[in-house]
Amino acid sequence: MMPAYRVKTIRLASGERLPLLVGEQGIPLFEPTLFVLSEVRGRNRSANTIASVLRSLMVFYRFADLRGIDFDSRLQAGFYPVFTDSWVKAKNF
Repeated sequence: MMPAYRVKTIRLASGERLPLLVGEQGIPLFEPTLFVLSEVRGRNRSANTIASVLRSLMVFYRFADLRGIDFDSRLQAGFYPVFTDSWVKAKNF
């Protein structure tokens, strides 16, 4: 069964809204959180923009799950997807 992902928005003590990509147990996923905090929020993008980026990442994580690919392990090992990789080509997706 495919893990369930969703974008959850939390409200910080300052009143700022911060969307997070969470897994089945409701715990934020580390890599997407790190990415949006450093690359998206760090450029002063709105909460809606951050949520949109996270929804795109959620689709990618679902794609990888359907193909049995542990994307996080590949990133940690230093393997980055390129469009010549067979698993990136989504003919049947």
